Amino acid sequence: MEQIIITHPDGSQLPLFSKKNISAVTNAEQNVALLADDIVNISVQSATALQFVLGDTIEVYGKTYTLNQLPTVKKTGERRFNYELIFEGVQYELLDAQFLLPDNTVGDSFTGNLFAFVQILISNANRVFPGKWAVGEYPDETEYKTLTFTGENCLSVLQRLCEEYQQEFEIVQTNGTRVLHIKKAGVNFPYTFKYGRSGGLYELTRQNINSKNVVTRLFVYGGSNNVPNNYLTNRSSNKLCLPGKNKNTSYIQDAEAVAAFGIKENTHNFDEIFPNRYGEVTAAGSKYNAFVDGTMNFDLNEKDAEGNTKWLIAGVNAKVHFNTGNLAGYEFDVHDYNHATKTIEVVPFTDENGMKFPSETSVAFQFAPSDKYFFIDINLPDAYITEAESKLAAAGEEYYTQNRQPQVQYGLTIDENFIKQFAGNLTVVNLFVVGDYIPVQDADIGVDKSVRITGFTRDLLKPYKYAITLGDAVSKSTYTRLIADKIGINRIIEMNNLADPSKSRRNWRASQEVLSMVFDPDGDYYSEKIKPLSIETTMLQTGAKSMQFVLQNVIFEPNYQGNPNYIRVSGGNLIHYTIEETIRNWTVAATEFSELVSDTAYYIYARCQKSGNAGNIILDTIQRKVDYEAGYYTFMVGVLNSVQTDAGGSNPGRLVSLTYGSSTINGRFIKTGRIESGDGTTYFDLDNSEI
Repeated sequence: MEQIIITHPDGSQLPLFSKKNISAVTNAEQNVALLADDIVNISVQSATALQFVLGDTIEVYGKTYTLNQLPTVKKTGERRFNYELIFEGVQYELLDAQFLLPDNTVGDSFTGNLFAFVQILISNANRVFPGKWAVGEYPDETEYKTLTFTGENCLSVLQRLCEEYQQEFEIVQTNGTRVLHIKKAGVNFPYTFKYGRSGGLYELTRQNINSKNVVTRLFVYGGSNNVPNNYLTNRSSNKLCLPGKNKNTSYIQDAEAVAAFGIKENTHNFDEIFPNRYGEVTAAGSKYNAFVDGTMNFDLNEKDAEGNTKWLIAGVNAKVHFNTGNLAGYEFDVHDYNHATKTIEVVPFTDENGMKFPSETSVAFQFAPSDKYFFIDINLPDAYITEAESKLAAAGEEYYTQNRQPQVQYGLTIDENFIKQFAGNLTVVNLFVVGDYIPVQDADIGVDKSVRITGFTRDLLKPYKYAITLGDAVSKSTYTRLIADKIGINRIIEMNNLADPSKSRRNWRASQEVLSMVFDPDGDYYSEKIKPLSIETTMLQTGAKSMQFVLQNVIFEPNYQGNPNYIRVSGGNLIHYTIEETIRNWTVAATEFSELVSDTAYYIYARCQKSGNAGNIILDTIQRKVDYEAGYYTFMVGVLNSVQTDAGGSNPGRLVSLTYGSSTINGRFIKTGRIESGDGTTYFDLDNSEI
């Protein structure tokens, strides 16, 4: 680029190469990574002070980049100013838009396919940036999933959706509109690079090789849902197998890979692939708990020559699971099926709050035309088995192709003359795009395959100069700016405990009952078992009655904005299931605490009204019991530790240690909410089903 021009929000422009300002660009690079960064870094040196404002933009080869944070300024003389600017691609607009579910959604969960989620995302983007965002390409017939969203921005949701559906995204700017495409990015580059040099046109450096995970014989299995009864007899497997193969032969193998690396076995389970039929409600049934599916193409009650049901499984209740509509996410036992009218009647159920599903009176909880569902716990006709096996084979081949050779990563630096032979001498183009495939031959380790461009750095002052990273694996990363805002010791704790309070209440009562019934089965076996260094007992329980609650959507942010004496707590809910006879729910207000004392640790309490539904988080250095204050419950949440530093006093920060909830150990059974490592980086969150 001969000139780099900044456009201010008011439309005025500032050329960075300027005789008037005696300014010049000393460095300018475009950094792009697949599913990650898209930024432009510019270093400017000037003899006069330059004015940059948030919202400044630049155009780089057809893409708009925006200044979303003020530049770093360094003055080294009376007439010498150095500026470091970071311009961000349009994808970072999504950081500023929260992902809000539609108004008619109950709770924080939504059931839909990929397109439904993307539509909600685009709606939220246009809520903040009216008319700027649109949906482009997207895959058809994606799986319906129930996902939960709490306090997430649209960019993190977009990356999460790509991970959930094994997709990638690309944003194309057209006349000011950001068109979001959900697809596997990239095309094949028409030139094969080889390890080493050839005519001085390029340099290919192998940066990392991982041959430990090479797989030459891949056992492939699908899910177990709707796998027919005779599968176990004929295939020796209760999971879906590859077409025509049984449990021990359901593998993919390539002779060349075996010859190169030997037999290296591994197994991959595609649990999401199983025989399935997506049905659709075409009309309401004559009863509130029935619906008609005019597309039903087999008789659920059909019997074979011996009088046995072909599709219904003896002793097992057939079920329908709804993916869309007012009852999305709900699952019902099938009570009856009439093939003449193609009517399915389900068994209603009543939840612990007395709500009946489907509802006899409320349209908000009834079946409706176009609702989608699928069967569970039935056998399906052979056509559905064959279709699922073919889908499994395709998924297995794709996975095997990626893993039958060593995982490689290359750094590719290309001579400018080499680029020009493709781009032409007079036109500067975007020759490389992240996601493109470049054929690579590396005889040293037997690699001969197309490797993806996972990122590149382009010198904007020398537009034909690229430094390219090639790799087999795509690393999804969050935005660098968010990470930079937190010092290393920061640990943001988000309480998004979706555990059913009613079930938690029952479990607590059950544990209390068990505790009251514990006795010494040997008479006096445990009487001498409590010693200074050991305890032997029948049952162990931790956690007081007042601590049996869950926090929903509450985020603790210690060391906020890098200040160890500043903590921010978001709003949310506290749901208590033991303090009173009925479950109590308080709305916890957001709050901030600044000017904390560095060498002081604080108790974290939730102060909740006894007669109302409002609560707030408080910090104190004294011990407060649950009845500390008249008219309020004071619940112990945890401890905000004092400021700790690394060796030499660097990197000061606080940790939050939460203490609410309970754990019980009796015999070989442990009931608890979360198990984590000492540094908190590895954990099993049993309440949220998260590892």
